[in-house]
Amino acid sequence: YTETSVSLGYIKSIAKKELVEEVDKLLKKIDIDGVISSGSVRNLIEKENNGLFPDIMSVEKPYTVVKYLLQGNVVILLDNDPFVLVLPVVLNDFFKAEDDDYNKNKNVMISFS
Repeated sequence: YTETSVSLGYIKSIAKKELVEEVDKLLKKIDIDGVISSGSVRNLIEKENNGLFPDIMSVEKPYTVVKYLLQGNVVILLDNDPFVLVLPVVLNDFFKAEDDDYNKNKNVMISFS
């Protein structure tokens, strides 16, 4: 019987209203005695996803969360949990390093003879 606070974060002028309502509905469907971590929330929400690839990603760095918020994504924050759930995400988001936005993009070609 934990009293862990779960918050839904989004930028009202950027995020689609339908997305916010859908995620809010998913969170309200959760019926468990206690939430220990964002991973348990993720698992409960992902049961609704019938797709081949996940549409939820856990991130830890604040600037990554802000980047996704500015792109119109919705985030789920839990009290005392260092991870934030971002949704929806696309497959390409899983292949991009969090530091890619801060490092200069250098095209390097290595050739072995």
